[in-house]
Amino acid sequence: MEPEEPEKVVSEEEAQLAQSEAELQALEERLDKIKGPVSKGDKQFARGLALVASFGFVLAGCLVGGLMIGDYLVAQSGHKIFRLVGLFLGLFTALFAGVKLMKPLMRSDN
Repeated sequence: MEPEEPEKVVSEEEAQLAQSEAELQALEERLDKIKGPVSKGDKQFARGLALVASFGFVLAGCLVGGLMIGDYLVAQSGHKIFRLVGLFLGLFTALFAGVKLMKPLMRSDN
């Protein structure tokens, strides 16, 4: 009877090992479901958000720069029309920069 007892112990250990492996596999599957792959839509959303943010900064920077140039010209010449000229100069520069920002997005197939 002694030879049967070690086999019984080994089989109990194997059963516990198999059970723990099954639990580990189930846990890994749950983690994979929770984590999930990064979808293409998430990357597209992030790129769009970055484009909108950069376009906003470019627009604001160009308009402020144009107004500063206009104010400088008003201070130098005394003609207030230069403030409006600076504003339009900043606006056209912002539109040109916005088109340059959008060109790579329009060409990409992603």
